[in-house]
Amino acid sequence: MIQPIWFIYDNESSKIYVDTQKTTRKFQNIRRNLDKIYFSIDDENFPYKGVKGRAIAKISEDIQRNLPIVEKINLKYLGTIEHPLAKMIMENTKHPLAKMTMLRFSMKRFTTSSSAFYDKDVDKSEFSGQIHFSAMSRMSLVCMSLVCIFYWYP
Repeated sequence: MIQPIWFIYDNESSKIYVDTQKTTRKFQNIRRNLDKIYFSIDDENFPYKGVKGRAIAKISEDIQRNLPIVEKINLKYLGTIEHPLAKMIMENTKHPLAKMTMLRFSMKRFTTSSSAFYDKDVDKSEFSGQIHFSAMSRMSLVCMSLVCIFYWYP
């Protein structure tokens, strides 16, 4: 299953955070296969950059720990926590029988790419021969979604 999802990358912990509903097939697939997560993050702006790889997922049910992360994700994609969708997501996260949960992806391995190396008019000095993993935090500010591939085994 391939699914675009909202995410936030934490530069300090080098983790990707995703909030999702517990009732979705995506969540059920992840829960069954926590060590088989493949991801791709692509910058839609030229010169195109990307990070893709494999991760291990952990599920966090800690509402107090999850709320600030959910707030950051809402701010990133909606620009405010006052948006009706942001309010609904926050309420679903706060509820004692929370419908939402937090997924934390720890990268096992990854590769990076850039189209800048193929364009003679792009300044390549910022890439230093490759996109460093730390560039992922800058990319996450402009990427609209993280695409994860979740293997589903019947």
